[in-house]
Amino acid sequence: MAQQSAGFVENIGQYPPVVKFYADFNEGKIFLEDTGLTYVFDDPASSKFSHNHHAGRSIQDTKDHYAIKISFEGSRAGQEIIYGRQLPTVYNFYLDDNPDNWITDAKVYETVLVKDLYPGVDFKLGYAGGKLKYDLILAPGIDPSIIKMRYDGVEELRVDKQGDLAYSIPFQKVMEQIPASYAICDQDSRVVAAS
Repeated sequence: MAQQSAGFVENIGQYPPVVKFYADFNEGKIFLEDTGLTYVFDDPASSKFSHNHHAGRSIQDTKDHYAIKISFEGSRAGQEIIYGRQLPTVYNFYLDDNPDNWITDAKVYETVLVKDLYPGVDFKLGYAGGKLKYDLILAPGIDPSIIKMRYDGVEELRVDKQGDLAYSIPFQKVMEQIPASYAICDQDSRVVAAS
């Protein structure tokens, strides 16, 4: 669905506290929040930027945006977050002319994992093949039916013939590939049937 960004940037005050991490991708941004995700898609037809920052003006973003929310209903907020490999990049946010309001050295991570989003279920965000990917990691014996995902802000939500999740937003169609299920035994993984 989403093309790879530079990684997942920690929120250290540049966004409201409900946001834990965010990542940029070709179509917009994704925000990892306490109990879900928010995708903010940019309308490619409205991409007009002013890059006159060298003349003492800030960059002006005049893109149209559209947000969708994916909520994990019944999940637990405030869970431990485990960071993957830290990347060498840091982000700085100069929000105004007052240095007291500047936010510096926001770290960037290759992956983030939310422990026990549901009891016995971890949620991991990362990239595979250049695309955003999330994993729901279930401990042995956990019933996957406890995971309930609600999509808000989408139209025509459906599962297509290949088993992929498809939906529309005002300016594009979005597809999430069919989930792959696998078991990890002694550090090896093998595909297992899922329904």
